[in-house]
Amino acid sequence: MNRFVYPRTMLFFTVVGCQHSASAPPSAVLSTTPPRLVRAEQLIIPPDMSGWPRQLSNGEFPHYPPVPRNSGVEARVVTAFVIEQSGRPEPRTISILQSPGAHPEFVRSVCAFLRNGAEFSWGPQAPARTLVVVPFEFTLQAALVTEPLPPEPNLSALRDSIRRLSPGELATWIESKPHCFS
Repeated sequence: MNRFVYPRTMLFFTVVGCQHSASAPPSAVLSTTPPRLVRAEQLIIPPDMSGWPRQLSNGEFPHYPPVPRNSGVEARVVTAFVIEQSGRPEPRTISILQSPGAHPEFVRSVCAFLRNGAEFSWGPQAPARTLVVVPFEFTLQAALVTEPLPPEPNLSALRDSIRRLSPGELATWIESKPHCFS
């Protein structure tokens, strides 16, 4: 029997202020590819353990890929993405921060879920564009595990580094990560 361990969401609160750079390279200004992260100065990064935004339980979740499941492989995929005010992830911002390199099907499963089924709610808080970091864990029960989960990454350190980024640096950071959009 397999189960998906619902992602534990590491969320933090920061209002990212606007900072202009007079030294932006001309290539960044003339790029024909739209940026993956727009209006970074308007993002909110919720506090740790704030409980918002909260993933809605709509019966959708990343599917455990059959080949690694049958082979006893567990995995963790750590993502960062922006949730728009409607409660859906902004597809262009879905970024992979950590993944099991030997098993890209886990990343494909998480990406499909975030593009097609994930919904979030702010509860009593007002909806806002929100940057979140979410680890998705795939674990097996009552099965022979041949590749267990690696140690959990230090998401607190990641949080601290994100909190120190200016909007421009945050946009560059998102651009530098592998992404999910098609």
